[in-house]
Amino acid sequence: MDIAIGQQAGASIVLLPLAGSTFSPAIPSSAVNLSVLGLSFLCTAGAYLIYFALIQSAGALKAMTVNFLIPIFGIMWGVIFLREQVSLHLVIGLLIILSSVILVMDVRLTKRRKKLSLEKHDGAI
Repeated sequence: MDIAIGQQAGASIVLLPLAGSTFSPAIPSSAVNLSVLGLSFLCTAGAYLIYFALIQSAGALKAMTVNFLIPIFGIMWGVIFLREQVSLHLVIGLLIILSSVILVMDVRLTKRRKKLSLEKHDGAI
């Protein structure tokens, strides 16, 4: 948790001067301000809490594979809401991403290892 707090504090310190240099002369409405606060606290902060809980329970490597799924959901939302076209190249790219997630998560090898370890123990008895 200390690392997460330090990461967010460091990012805030670095971005604060840049945010000051990009102010618009128009004052945002209260709806815009509330939307930004809602997104930052409810969505971003909530997602980080869930993400760090996932790291603690599943491990860093498995939690990191969540990032591989971002393009899949981005494409899915683009197709649903923006009526974007799905091409063959896109499907091939998604299959590559999904196969990398399967390899990193060690899905097939884990099942085989359990079977192999059971067979070794059965033969020793």
